[in-house]
Amino acid sequence: MDGKYEVKGVPVGEVKVSVNTKAIHTQIEGLENTANAVRHDTPPPGLPENARQELEEQAKNAANSLAKAKELRAKYRPIPEAYSDPEKSNLRFNVTKGNNPAFDIALKSR
Repeated sequence: MDGKYEVKGVPVGEVKVSVNTKAIHTQIEGLENTANAVRHDTPPPGLPENARQELEEQAKNAANSLAKAKELRAKYRPIPEAYSDPEKSNLRFNVTKGNNPAFDIALKSR
C-alpha cells in the first residue's frame, strides 16, 4: 500500500496489467468484523480465572485487530473498477528478458 510492487514469473512479451485493492478492503472489513464480534463488557464477578483470562485475551486481540484495520484503512485507496479487469484496463507493458524498468501505473478516474 505504499505504491510499490514486484512481479515475478511474467512471460516475455506484451502483458495486460490490472490493479485491484479489493483484497485489502476485504481484509479491513474482516478485521473490523472480528473485533466487533467480541464482547467488551466487564466480566461478571465470580467468573473462573481461566474464563476471565480468556475474555481478556479476546478483548486484547480485538483491540489489536481494530488497530490494524485502522492502520490499513488510513493507507487504503480504492481503485476505479475499470482497472481491476486486465481486459478492460488498457494497461499494457512489454516485458523483455532480464530486468525491466519500473512500470509506473497512471490511474485516472473515468
